[in-house]
Amino acid sequence: MKILKCKDPQKTAIFANTWCEEQVNSHNSNNLFIPAGNTPVPLYQLWEQKRPPYLDKLKFLQVDEVINGPHKGIFKRFFEQHIPFYKNQISWISGDPVTADVAILGLGLNGHVAFHEPGIPEHFKIGCVRLSEDTCQNLNTPKDTWGLTYGVGAFSKCQKILVIACGSCKTKILKELLSDNSNVPASFLKHHPGLTIIGDENSLGSLETKDTDLIIQQVS
Repeated sequence: MKILKCKDPQKTAIFANTWCEEQVNSHNSNNLFIPAGNTPVPLYQLWEQKRPPYLDKLKFLQVDEVINGPHKGIFKRFFEQHIPFYKNQISWISGDPVTADVAILGLGLNGHVAFHEPGIPEHFKIGCVRLSEDTCQNLNTPKDTWGLTYGVGAFSKCQKILVIACGSCKTKILKELLSDNSNVPASFLKHHPGLTIIGDENSLGSLETKDTDLIIQQVS
């Protein structure tokens, strides 16, 4: 596992794009897992502005979706808004799983990746889950909200995984993720040989090397 720190979300997006291009080309990938949420917005803005040629051949795999209540379909609308140029390349999540060699993931405040919530087994691959109370609060949805999601069991099959965590709100969960006694879902990926975690000064700046045996490397 690598932990990399960029100056700000914009620099993080530039690195994420370069990382993605290298991995897609290296593994000759046709499919790429991508998340919704605020964290990847700078990356998607870059894609819309630059239209990198390596993206032309890709099928983007939606990692999760809200499936009931007033926010049903919110992530499909998110992608249609933030990467409209690529909307015809998006494979909307359904009950039929699709695999990918490369994944870009966000990190929830409770440590979830996609909607793989705390308490869901490590081997979970895809299915319907009841969203945790924390997730419902963050999404401003009713408590009895459900999602359809890929899980760590699917992401662990990828060759390379990039987890992006920007902002001071992510410092606490990053510290838990990197600790020896972490039970957050993202910790199931800690020993994946192709995992890279990247954040900015606000998320990683206050994490001292002593908090983890791993070295946090600065990315220019």
